[in-house]
Amino acid sequence: MSVSESLPALAALGSAACWAVGLHLFRRSLSQSGVETARPTTAAAANLFKNALAFALFVVVFVAIDGSLPPAGRWSVLFWTGVLGFAIGDTLFLAALPRCGVQVSAMVALVHVPAAVILGWILHGEQLAPLALLGSASILAGLALVLTEKRPVESAISPRTPLESRARRVGIACAALAAVAQAVAVVVGHGAMQGAEVLGGTLVRISGGIVGAFALALVLGALDPKLRIGSEVADLVRPWRERSARRGLFLAALFGSVLGLPLFHLALRALPSGVAAVLFATTPLFTLPLGLFLGERHGWRAAFGAVLGITGVAVVVSAAT
Repeated sequence: MSVSESLPALAALGSAACWAVGLHLFRRSLSQSGVETARPTTAAAANLFKNALAFALFVVVFVAIDGSLPPAGRWSVLFWTGVLGFAIGDTLFLAALPRCGVQVSAMVALVHVPAAVILGWILHGEQLAPLALLGSASILAGLALVLTEKRPVESAISPRTPLESRARRVGIACAALAAVAQAVAVVVGHGAMQGAEVLGGTLVRISGGIVGAFALALVLGALDPKLRIGSEVADLVRPWRERSARRGLFLAALFGSVLGLPLFHLALRALPSGVAAVLFATTPLFTLPLGLFLGERHGWRAAFGAVLGITGVAVVVSAAT
């Protein structure tokens, strides 16, 4: 592999590592209530904070380097992939973290790998080798191992309560839906990023995430009679008004967006969309040791499942290149 090919691959892996650190930090923020509020920060609010902070910092850099935006004809595609990936996908994924944990969420997210490869084949005519099916099966097998693992403290004496089980199922469903949204966003956004400046394309996509977050709040507030539109919007801006909530989210957003997104879009522009998607999917390879370092405990199923899933990723990469 030449230097020109290896640098985008390293950028994708760097993005996955940054996202892994951000996930652990986001989970801690979303699982704890702030001092100034009785409720924890919502996933939508955390996601909006992440996107808005990244957008503000990137605008400063964009102006300083006299950057250029993508051609106007690509803005709509980039904007809507930002709505799908940064607003819908990331909100669903952050909602999964406190419900089913970082490692399970990261493993469920791997289902977007075969989805992205298939979509890349359908939309862009990228090669779909039979070996990719074997890799996809390996990914699903690894996921099955992680999902069927019991907690280290779980036993006949202290089983998982029905409320915990329901929350876990909801979390898994959120992570799965997020994976589908991200797969579509990556594949569709791949074509629009071709030949565009990385920072300019990133700004257009993040703007879609910011607008999409407010739109989702308005829709949820209008559809749910128990909610009010005003309260939903107030929840979205709470991290900006309350220092206790903002402090916990800042580092998470720094790793998840400010450091990870430029690497993400550099790889998305330079690599085939299927290859980029599977390299981004190496996040579980980083979340597992980070979780152990932070005091989390996993059994052999989680460790072997992560290895099996990443092996499947490697197989799909080799099949797609």
